[in-house]
Amino acid sequence: GASRARLMLDQLAESVLIAIMGGLGALAVMRVLMTAFTSAYLPIAQAQVVQLEPQLNLPTLAIAALSLIASLAVFGLAPAWQLTRVQLRPALSAEGGTTGPSRWRTRRSLIALQVAISVAFLLITAFGARVVMADRAQPSGIDLERLVIGQINFRLPPWNEARAQEAVDRLLTQAASQPGLDAVAVSSGMPFGLPGTPIASVTTVDRPFLPGRDDYQYAPLLASSPSIFHTLGVAIVRGRGFDGRDSAGAEPVAVLSQRTATQVFGTADVVGRQALLRNHVNMSGGAEVRTVTIIGVAADTDAERRQVRDAGVVYLPLAQHFEPWLVLVGRTGGDPWQAIA
Repeated sequence: GASRARLMLDQLAESVLIAIMGGLGALAVMRVLMTAFTSAYLPIAQAQVVQLEPQLNLPTLAIAALSLIASLAVFGLAPAWQLTRVQLRPALSAEGGTTGPSRWRTRRSLIALQVAISVAFLLITAFGARVVMADRAQPSGIDLERLVIGQINFRLPPWNEARAQEAVDRLLTQAASQPGLDAVAVSSGMPFGLPGTPIASVTTVDRPFLPGRDDYQYAPLLASSPSIFHTLGVAIVRGRGFDGRDSAGAEPVAVLSQRTATQVFGTADVVGRQALLRNHVNMSGGAEVRTVTIIGVAADTDAERRQVRDAGVVYLPLAQHFEPWLVLVGRTGGDPWQAIA
């Protein structure tokens, strides 16, 4: 004797209860995630760190609520409407006096839709995980796992080159004695990951820079202390790195990465040859052309961006080429977060 509306309400009771529990559970999870991820730094790849500051967005919350109502209508109300379409009196009056459960042809379609949505989310998650895993598996050429980096700006008064060089020497001396730091270096940037890193144009002495031409090879320029190669974990494959011989009054020298040496000279066997350097982006010295003697060739690393090696890297001694925007780089044997202070 129950009405169809009463039968539908009975059918919907379970769906409504599950929907309410799901909505409350989603609100609880949202609150926990907002609290946990506030000001959190998430290293999603070797050279990518994301800082989250989640905020409650009312339009997004409204869309989620409408999605909840829509799912309740599709997977709760529609089946209840279909299942109560059977006419009981004719069925009971029929021969045998019984009726079996009403079959709903759309049921399989709804189940297929649910499975398809779940599989789609699973594939999206698997694709994202695969991208991150591939990024971490691709070597960058630098020992990134144990690096800690601080930026120093000597552009503002009262700093000048002499005072900045003195401060850099003091920093290197003090940092070397800090517990937990295995190596420390100062550089004008990093091969990749820092947009302020200077970029130099490079050419040979028999192909000098000409006015109006800009088709010369370019590369990130790292004006660095001698310990830069050990700190970054970049090997010297030919010649030598910087040392005490490369002081301010000595002959200007440079170390090229294998990629830059091959692009400019056509070979990596370039120790003892000379190259010309000129400002390309962010490099101090304006249009000044610098002649340097190549004393070493370093192993290749990613340059400018992660997983990109279209350009190489040029290394100069900081004592011979000062840049006012510097990076203090430390390598630690433990957790890099512990070495920041």
